[in-house]
Amino acid sequence: MTNEEITKLALDNGFKLKPQQDGKNALNSYVFLFARAIIDASTKEILEEHPLPALADNERVELNDFIKQGLL
Repeated sequence: MTNEEITKLALDNGFKLKPQQDGKNALNSYVFLFARAIIDASTKEILEEHPLPALADNERVELNDFIKQGLL
């Protein structure tokens, strides 16, 4: 998830932009750290409940691919 996506979700849910050292208004950096900590914890929980199949060394599968296919 990008910082832009996190910002949109945060603003949509009541977070406010704050003045930053560079003079711009933005979310404080800890908001992004917190959002990524939640994403990581949720991903870990999902993968514990629904392990991904073994992949060959040259294969790469994103968790979103499984969600889009309705496998999770």
